[in-house]
Order: sequence, then C-alpha cells, then structure tokens
Amino acid sequence: MAEIAIALLSPIASFIGKMIVKKIKKKIDQKLIKINVKSPDYNGTANHWVTYLDERIKTEQEKQFQYAYLGDDIQTSIEKDNKVSTIKIQVPNVDKDALKELMLKKQWNNQNDPIHGNGVFNLALPQITHANLEGDTYQIQYLNLSSIPLNGKYLFTTKLESLSFEKYDPDEFYKHGGTFEIPIYLEKSTPDYHVYPITPPAPKIPDYAIKTKIIKEKIIPSIEETQVFVFCPFCGARMPKSKDLKFCLSCGKNIEQHLNF
Repeated sequence: MAEIAIALLSPIASFIGKMIVKKIKKKIDQKLIKINVKSPDYNGTANHWVTYLDERIKTEQEKQFQYAYLGDDIQTSIEKDNKVSTIKIQVPNVDKDALKELMLKKQWNNQNDPIHGNGVFNLALPQITHANLEGDTYQIQYLNLSSIPLNGKYLFTTKLESLSFEKYDPDEFYKHGGTFEIPIYLEKSTPDYHVYPITPPAPKIPDYAIKTKIIKEKIIPSIEETQVFVFCPFCGARMPKSKDLKFCLSCGKNIEQHLNF
C-alpha cells in the first residue's frame, strides 16, 4: 500500500516549578531559552513561552512556563483485511522505556463512536525535552509523564474490537530498522472499510511564543553482517561458510541441498 503521512502534535506541557520563570526579566529573554528534544528521528518545531508575559512583567507575578511541539509528518502505511488493520510507522531511534510508559498510561487506546460506528486509534510518541537557560537545565513535563507525548490518530469507518490498547510492550511490534507494526482489530469482520490518518486538535500557541526548528539527522539502520557460518541441519555443527562445502565436517552427512548460498 502506498505510503501516507500522519501529522503529530503535542499537548501544551509545563515545567513543574517556577525557577525558569524567575530568570526571565523581559520578553526578549524568552529567546535565551534553548530547547533540546530527544525524540525519534523526525523533525518539528518547538514552541515555548510564558503565559501572560506582559502582565507578569508589570505586576512582577510568576506565571507558568509553557511548551508545545509540532512534529513534521512521518511516513506510515496500512495493510488491511476484513478483521485487522496493521499500521506500519517509521519511527527509528525511539526511547522504548518512555514509549512503554505512554502505553501503560493510556496514551495509546481505541475509542468507538456509538452513534456513527467509527473507531479511532490514538497513539503517542515520547518527546523527552529539556530547556536550558543561563547554564541550568530543566526537564519539561506533561502531567505525570516523564516525556511529552506527541499525539497522532487514525480514523476507521468501522468499530474497533475494544476500548483500550492491550499490548504495552514496544518489543511486541517493534521491528528491525525502526518500524512499528501495530495490529488494530475490528469489532466484527468487515469486508469494506477505510482507514484515514487524522490530525489531532492543535495546541493553542500565542503569537509571542518563541519557535525553534528541531532538525534531526535520520539514522540509517546498519546492514546486517554477512553470515560467515552455516549449521548442519542434522547434528547442528557450526562450520565456516564456503561454496565448496558439501558434507558436514562433524557428522559427514551430505548437506549440499540444505545450503542456500
């Protein structure tokens, strides 16, 4: 199936504490905040600001530091049959511990529309984000998560099997090369349905927010090393790979027809 793209958006997150706000003396100081995003290998825009900054300067009251991340589209594909759709997402270099936390805390789930019969699959990718100001580093958090979830959605024109995503181990469907293969099961066998990537509601970002482009260099998966050994199908003996190898060096049996060089 042809590659499609899904847009990713973060909710508005806040640094827990007010130390970073205390260091901001005037509006231009926001530009001194350096944002570092540890994420899978795709690009996006980091936005940061202090709510009601002008009012805070006038009244000398502390206001909350806010942050939102807009991720560029990532490539996905969908394989469908009448009972399950397998969503394939290209996200190399993901932090699996942070991802598992997002799954356990229901950032991954299925939702069914009781009126229209549509299902929506929600997913979230971890963004471990730090703000640096005057030599100090602060981790930006969302709710009680260790990372800021970057959210995406898929709309199904049929109902899904359950109201929650039941697999919480990224290794269950994380494949070599950084591809997720996520099976989404339908409530009942459906011969004709469609799946669409949809964009979640964008966070409300004020005009005075500082925008920083985050550029990630894609990591090309390393090519697996050429196999240099073969194993006898009869006794299991390991032998150096050679085009002249016809008999097992251990048990002596003919293994030529079992080798695929």
